[in-house]
Amino acid sequence: GPYENSPLSAALQDVARLVRAKVGLQLVCVDYGDWDMHADLGPVDRGQFHGHLAEWAAAVAAFATDLGADGMADMTLLTMSEFGRRVEENGDHGTDHGHGNAMLVLGGGVVGGRVHGPWPGLAADRLDDGDVAGTTDYRDVLGEALTRRCGQAAADLAAVFPGRGPFAPVGA
Repeated sequence: GPYENSPLSAALQDVARLVRAKVGLQLVCVDYGDWDMHADLGPVDRGQFHGHLAEWAAAVAAFATDLGADGMADMTLLTMSEFGRRVEENGDHGTDHGHGNAMLVLGGGVVGGRVHGPWPGLAADRLDDGDVAGTTDYRDVLGEALTRRCGQAAADLAAVFPGRGPFAPVGA
């Protein structure tokens, strides 16, 4: 694939090699850090956030191109973060930690092109103390991927996520 010269591209290229080698790979975690932008976030069309997002998008696009439709048919790529961000910019032109967050899902069998789960919006009266309200438990999204892609029985998800309680698939 047309990978760029970046650590994320290199990691996803390695994953694609393992997928093509059919080594029985079921789960891979790739860390792509430095999203904690408390200062100098930049405007929407340039700057730190824009550059980081463009690098992520190029790496994921190259990965999907590399694997092709057949390879992506058996793949679920899921992005997530350990925290959300505040809605308003802080005094240092960045954003601080918040509640709500987005998870992006790509792959075969994914019901794409839409938001899954409730979207509270960005109106002031819909925020949770200035944050996007968290509406979907990330473990529900991961649990759905495990049951649909890895053959994990839904009844056994409690062993994977102790204390979670009943799961609510999001339909992604």
